Amino acid sequence: MVPLEFADVAEAEALLRGVVAFKFSDTEESDMYAGSPPFAGAARNLFAGIVKAHEESGNAGRAESWRRTYDLTRNDPVFAFVARYAARHPRWETLSAAERRDWLETVASPYRVDDDAAMRLIAAVDDRRAAPQPPERP
Repeated sequence: MVPLEFADVAEAEALLRGVVAFKFSDTEESDMYAGSPPFAGAARNLFAGIVKAHEESGNAGRAESWRRTYDLTRNDPVFAFVARYAARHPRWETLSAAERRDWLETVASPYRVDDDAAMRLIAAVDDRRAAPQPPERP
């Protein structure tokens, strides 16, 4: 564990917003981070720290607002991005159910992937892989 300190929760919130904007920007620069387990873990831990800070300061409503904001089922563009990116996994067909879930959670982080979202994502990835795809961008 590496301890980090922020002057206040607003700094952590700003950093998380920047991380999310970059990760889901679908650019050449962000591509390698979208599927990175360390990057996903960092985003997940930053999100958890923000929620915890709000809870500990007695601001349960603000904590819940963050949870709602980062619920994947409430964000169609991010859901679509996760399905598109996850479909690129070279061994998708041979991954176990747990490995597929881990991969989806990595790509979606810091968004929460509940059981319903995981099932919908798996179906979307399977559909994408079954359909002819345009060539990758250069």
